[in-house]
Amino acid sequence: MINKKTIFGIALVVVVVVLIFLFNSKKDVVVIEEEKSTEISSVTIMVPENLSTYDTEMNKFIFDGGSNPLESLSFVKKVVSVATTTDVIKASAGASASYIKTQGGEMASKIEYFKIVDGTAYVVLGMQLNGWAGVSISFEKIKPLVEKTLLQFPEIKNVKFETAPGDSIEDLINNL
Repeated sequence: MINKKTIFGIALVVVVVVLIFLFNSKKDVVVIEEEKSTEISSVTIMVPENLSTYDTEMNKFIFDGGSNPLESLSFVKKVVSVATTTDVIKASAGASASYIKTQGGEMASKIEYFKIVDGTAYVVLGMQLNGWAGVSISFEKIKPLVEKTLLQFPEIKNVKFETAPGDSIEDLINNL
């Protein structure tokens, strides 16, 4: 028969082990969560004026090289509806990333990581973490839309498609 001291001892050990696990599992974890609000229902993104021309010119550039067509292609502002959020900048990046449909679907263009540090927006898309054959083509077509959309915000001076210094892609992958 187990006495009360033994039960108390086992319970104490279990609590300590659970606490150690919880504290260690959250260490260095990058968690991006959006707070919900009813104030925002649309964002402005930058999109190619002519999507067909953009697609053709970007395909030529991606496959054949040569001059970057982004310097000659026109982009326009487009207001799109988004899920309500308090992070307008991230929501704008997400809306622009999903503007061009990809083989990987919604998860491919989902913003998996977003952080602004000293005027630089750090972005990691789902397709950067879970690729497929041809992912680089989709990525190269989506990147300019996200960049142009983010650069319309005065606090953004630069956009990088990687984690911010001090954060790691491994932590991000491990916590998906």
